[in-house]
Amino acid sequence: MRVKIFTSEDIHLLYLSPYVEFSIEQNRIIFRSDLFGKTVLTPVIKGNPMEVIEQLKNGIETPEALAFFQQNFVTDNPQLLIDGLLQNGILE
Repeated sequence: MRVKIFTSEDIHLLYLSPYVEFSIEQNRIIFRSDLFGKTVLTPVIKGNPMEVIEQLKNGIETPEALAFFQQNFVTDNPQLLIDGLLQNGILE
């Protein structure tokens, strides 16, 4: 497990939770949250799923997240996708 310590410079970023495991199947990411006991299947990813994972591990600015999710996932509502990931403990 990776531990993330937030600072005043990065507290506003969205990160992949350190309590999450993931697998990739058929160009979708399956996230499993150990902390909340939740499993989330993402919509199809347009590009490389590992690039999406790396970006989320590194953190993404909240305003940029909408464009990032719209660009990388087949979804009509990226905000709904982000909200679901936050509510299920996948992003923090």
